[in-house]
Amino acid sequence: MPALVPEFNHLPNDSETVALLRSTDWSSTSLGHPSTWPEALRLQLNICFESAFPIAVWWGPELIQFYNDGYRPILGATKHPGAFGGRAIDTWPDIWPTIGPMVRQVVEQGIAVKGEDMPLVLERNGYPELCHFTFSYSPIRNIDGQIDGMFTADVETSERVRAERRLAFQLGLADALRAVNDPVQIAERATAMLGDHIGAGRAGYGHVDMRPQTVTVDGGWTDGRMASLAGVSRLLDSFGPDIVGELKAGRTLRLNDIGTDPRSAPYADGYASIGTQSLIVVPMLKRGELKSILYLHCAKPRSWTAADVAIAEDVAVRIADAIERASAERRLRSERARLQAVVDTIPTGLIMMDEDGTLLIENDEWKRTWGGNAQLDGGIDYDRYKGSWADTGEPVAPEKWPCFVSLKQGAAIRDVVIDIERFNGTRGTIVVSSAAIRDDSGRVVGAVAANMDITELRAAQMQLLDADRRKDEFLAMLGHELRNPLAPISTAAEMLRMVARGDAKVAKASEVIVRQVKHLSALVDDLLDVSRVTRGLVQLNKEVVDLNAIVDSAVEQSQPLMESRKHSLRIRHEGAHPRVEGDRNRLVQIVVNLLNNAAKYTPEGGVVTLTVRNDAHHAFVDVQDNGIGIEANLLRRIFDLFTQAQRTPDRSQGGLGIGLALVKRLVNLHGGEISAASNGPGTGAEFKVSLPLSSGPPTASRL
Repeated sequence: MPALVPEFNHLPNDSETVALLRSTDWSSTSLGHPSTWPEALRLQLNICFESAFPIAVWWGPELIQFYNDGYRPILGATKHPGAFGGRAIDTWPDIWPTIGPMVRQVVEQGIAVKGEDMPLVLERNGYPELCHFTFSYSPIRNIDGQIDGMFTADVETSERVRAERRLAFQLGLADALRAVNDPVQIAERATAMLGDHIGAGRAGYGHVDMRPQTVTVDGGWTDGRMASLAGVSRLLDSFGPDIVGELKAGRTLRLNDIGTDPRSAPYADGYASIGTQSLIVVPMLKRGELKSILYLHCAKPRSWTAADVAIAEDVAVRIADAIERASAERRLRSERARLQAVVDTIPTGLIMMDEDGTLLIENDEWKRTWGGNAQLDGGIDYDRYKGSWADTGEPVAPEKWPCFVSLKQGAAIRDVVIDIERFNGTRGTIVVSSAAIRDDSGRVVGAVAANMDITELRAAQMQLLDADRRKDEFLAMLGHELRNPLAPISTAAEMLRMVARGDAKVAKASEVIVRQVKHLSALVDDLLDVSRVTRGLVQLNKEVVDLNAIVDSAVEQSQPLMESRKHSLRIRHEGAHPRVEGDRNRLVQIVVNLLNNAAKYTPEGGVVTLTVRNDAHHAFVDVQDNGIGIEANLLRRIFDLFTQAQRTPDRSQGGLGIGLALVKRLVNLHGGEISAASNGPGTGAEFKVSLPLSSGPPTASRL
C-alpha cells in the first residue's frame, strides 16, 4: 500500500473518493507522485473534493479522471471505482461518440461547453438506460495559459425529465381517450401511445375469458419490427403456471430476460415464436377475477424499471376505465327509448344528460313547467335559463343550476326553491332536485334533475304569510288599545276606594276592580311582548350573568303565587355557578313564566321542583311539577300561540295561552332551546331550558 502523502492531509476524511485518492499508487501512473503534481491540478482537486456539487476533473493528455462523492452516483454500479484514476475514454466508450467532440473542443480549443437535459444512453448498471444531464465542461489552464485538463460539473436530471415526459404523456393520453368511444379504438390508441412513450417493440390490450381460459388481443401496436398480435387468442396455460398464477393474483409481471427467468424459461420457445425476449404484463381484476391484461414486449432482453411498470399500470387502469365508460354509454343509449316512455308519464318535470351535457331525456312536464326547452346543438344552454334563488333573490348563475352542479361536481342537490322566468315570458316558482349518474366504478357519466311547479302553492304560502303579518299587527294594535283604558280604570278604582268611607261593599268592589285590572295588565303585557318578539322588535341587553342569581330573582317573584296555591317549591343547584350571556330581565321572565305555569296547572298542595345544572357547554333550568299533565296531542303544539291545556270549569288557571309561546321565543333569542315532556293527564309535566355557557366573568348584578 502506498505511503500517505502530506499533499492530501487537508482533504475531508469522511469521503469515499478522497480515500481512493489517498490509497492509489500514483507513482505507477503517468501523473507520477502527488508531490510532483502541478499547482493547477492541486487547486482543482481542492475545489472538487471540498464541493458538495457533482464535480469531476479530467487531467492531462490521457484525461485521467478524478471525481468527488457527489459525482459518484453518475457512474452507477459498474463504472466505479475503476473510473477513478482511469482514462475518460475507457470509462465512457458508450457515449464517447456524443461527448468526445465536446471534450476535444474544450481541451484543444479552450472553448467551454454546456448542455441542459442532454439525453445519453449509459451502461452503468449492467443494462442500457436513457439518462439526462445538465452539465458544463470548462478548460483548466496553467500559469502559462496552456490547457492541462478539463473541469466538469454535472447534475443528473433523469428523474425530472422522466416525470415531465410522464406527465405530458398522461395528459395527452387523457385527451386522446376522451374523444374515443369504441373499445377497440380505445385499446389501439392507448397502447400505441404507451409503446412509443416507453420504447417497447409491441404493446396491446386483451380481454380474458376464464371459462375457456383464453386471452384475446382486442387492440395493439407495434414499432414495425415486431408482428402484431391484434385479434390473436391464446390459452392462458401457454404462458406457464407460475406466470398465470401471478396474473390471477393481480400482480404485475416483469420479465427482463424470458430465457433466464425461471418462471418463463421452460416456455421460452413459445415466447420466441412471437419474437419476445422481455415483457411487462399488467393484469386487471374485477371482483377478484382476471378480466383483461395490458402487455409490453421487446425483442431483446431489457431491464424494465419501476417507472416503466408504474406507467404501464396507470395506462391499464385508464384503458379499463375508458372501455367501461364506452360500455356504459352504449347501455345508456339502449335504455333511453324505454326510459323516455316511462318518464313522460311522471307528473314531475325531469331531464337527463350525459357527461358532456348533451340532453338525453326531457319529459313533457319539464317542457310545460318551463314553457319550452333550451337546447344548443343537443346540449343544454344554461345561459337561457333565467331564475333567482327564492331565499335571497340573487340570480342563479349558469354554472349554479342544480343539474349542472351535479354533472360537473358529482353533488346531489335536494329541494332548492327557484323563482323562474319561463321561456314563454311568464313567471313561476319551482322546487328542484338533481343527482349525478355514475357507472360501476363511480365515475360521473351523466346527471338527472327533477322540478316541481309550486307556483300556486307559493302564492298560497305568501297569502298565509301576509295573513300572519296582519295578525301580528292586529295583536300589537289590540294590546295597545287594551292598555290605554287600563290606567284610568285603575285610577278610578283607587279613587272609589278612597271615597268609600267605610262602605264595605264599595271597598270590596274597588279591590276586585284593582285586582282584575292588574291581571288584565299582565295579559296585555304578555300579548305585547309576543307581538314585539314575533316582529323582531325586542332588543336584548346582553351581559354575563350568574344563572343562580336569575333563578333566585324569579323564585322571589313567583313565591306569592306558589304560597297562594299552597305548593311546595323545591330548588336544586346541581352545578357551581353557571354563567350565561343574556338579558337579565328577560331571563328572569323566562323562569317566572315557567314557575307560574307550573303553579297554575298543579292542584293545590302540589310540588314544583326547579333544578339548575350545567355540563361542559350548556346551562340547564328544569321546572317539573306533579300537576294535571299534558295530553300527547297538545304536547306537540304546547309552545304555539294561544295553546292551553283543558281549563277547569271555574277557569281558575286563567291566561290566554301565550306565556309558553313567549318563553320559547325568548329562549331562542338567547341561542337556547326549550322542550316539554309529559306522560299524559295526571302525570305532571317537565320543561327544560338549555342555554349556552359563557366563559366570561359575570357582570355586576343589577337585579
